[in-house]
Amino acid sequence: MEKSWVTDDHNNKLLFVAKANDPGSGEEHHQGILGLQKKLKNLDQHINFEWGYKFYSEEDHGSVVVPAAYDAFRFIFAGYQMPVKEAMKEPSLLEYHFEGISKRLGYTVVPDEALIDQLARVCVSRESFEQAAILLLQNTKNYPKSRHAMERYESFLKKYDSRLTRE
Repeated sequence: MEKSWVTDDHNNKLLFVAKANDPGSGEEHHQGILGLQKKLKNLDQHINFEWGYKFYSEEDHGSVVVPAAYDAFRFIFAGYQMPVKEAMKEPSLLEYHFEGISKRLGYTVVPDEALIDQLARVCVSRESFEQAAILLLQNTKNYPKSRHAMERYESFLKKYDSRLTRE
């Protein structure tokens, strides 16, 4: 059995390969991409390296870029959509969601401050004060230098502290 060409440098990496239907690009190019796809298919399933491949039968070398970039972004950011409705009920879901996204992408990703602020506003309008407090507090942790995040959290506490339960 051939020694795997995937090394530790490939751990937690993502790769998307696009192939256009372009016979004019040369047989060596065509065979190289098919050879890479075959190697990717034969990878040990225990290797922590994720890849995607797509053949674009209706595209050529000049037109494949746009649909391939779109598909590559969808592949790379798979699972990125935030569970907004569930998070307003259970804010800890956001932390787990973004931990997963961060692990997939290989760097820390936190939810957008303005979006979390808006989710907290919706929670307040629904009288879900505990969830709003958790969201606003998380914004102060995610954005410790944000004056807005701190002021918003402090303002919330002044106005709604009496409605929060203490454990």
